[in-house]
Amino acid sequence: MQPNETAPPPPPPPPPPPPPPSSSGTSGPPEMGRAAKARHDTAASEAAAAARERASGGGGGGGGGKPSTGKTAYTSVESAAAAIVKAAPPSLGGALGRQIVYFNRNKLHEVDHHILGEDVHVSKGRQCYGLQDDEDKTEYFDEPSVVDEKCRTLAQWVHASHYMMAYTGAGISTSAGIPDFRGPEGAWTALSEGRKVKKTGKMTDMEPTKAHQVLASLCRQDILKYLVTTNGDGLHLKSGIPPNKLSELHGSLYKFRCRTCNTQLIHMFENGASRPDFCSCGGILWSTGVGFGDNLPQDEWEPAKSHSTHCDLALVLGTSLRVSPACNLVEHSYKNGGHLVIVNLQTTPYDKYAQLVIRARTDEVMAKMEAELAKLVSPPTSSS
Repeated sequence: MQPNETAPPPPPPPPPPPPPPSSSGTSGPPEMGRAAKARHDTAASEAAAAARERASGGGGGGGGGKPSTGKTAYTSVESAAAAIVKAAPPSLGGALGRQIVYFNRNKLHEVDHHILGEDVHVSKGRQCYGLQDDEDKTEYFDEPSVVDEKCRTLAQWVHASHYMMAYTGAGISTSAGIPDFRGPEGAWTALSEGRKVKKTGKMTDMEPTKAHQVLASLCRQDILKYLVTTNGDGLHLKSGIPPNKLSELHGSLYKFRCRTCNTQLIHMFENGASRPDFCSCGGILWSTGVGFGDNLPQDEWEPAKSHSTHCDLALVLGTSLRVSPACNLVEHSYKNGGHLVIVNLQTTPYDKYAQLVIRARTDEVMAKMEAELAKLVSPPTSSS
């Protein structure tokens, strides 16, 4: 080659070898690498989510978003699924449609609600059940005389309070026949140890406990200003706590939300009524239950946060205060110079901040506190 001559272009690369035949004898696409497969799965997941959102006409996840306008109100689960299939990529449509039909048929016609959903997956370790590896499951009990003295103190603080709030968890409902989660016989504890969870009856047949009833009484007397719960059993509503004085942060058995107009419906299953399927606008009604990783419904969270800023007595009943952000709300009480009272059989991360910790069952404590409070409100008259 002369100095002024240019080099000839390189030959084109050889074509890639044909993919190996599949086990059925037909050719298939080459196997993807891990990175490519991850990108493919992510794209497929995003496409499926977008298709579901377009078809359902929903707002933001977990009740936190604003309702969209101009969405279609579907008259049946099958029509919604058909729209999803049409909107989804061809590779996803058929399988996605079948999954949506199966999901919605179960959700829309599920009346026999149990405390555990069908989305509990078995895997190694305890973290998947909301349990922490260093969590103490031991239940502790104060001596009866100690419980009596603490209940007298609690009654005095309730009587003197200006803005009392209650924060409740699964432990307040165990005497109603609903298992808790973190106790020795709790649902997550059993699952993490490979044991079966004890079955409950119909959730709609469960009745409020003594602790629920005392809280409702305090609310009627305007002593209890607001109640925040992470329970989805709806027993506070059933006990008579009005919706405007109650935040059910993790949803409720008795609350449903329309994915078209965002309207919330309270349905108490009275006289054997079945679960409602559709809103008056024609949209599908969805359960308000909140799972791990879901956004909290803003119309429940915002008032809970706002009322908590005024709290001068926080009464915590039956919760280990380990689920954020709900557990953080109790901090306002002692930061405001008020009292934090924890009634729970297990230790909590907030015990060191509490002015009073009572190791006894919630029904016993609330019954004794109510009796002591009655003496303060209506002291016995002395005989002349």
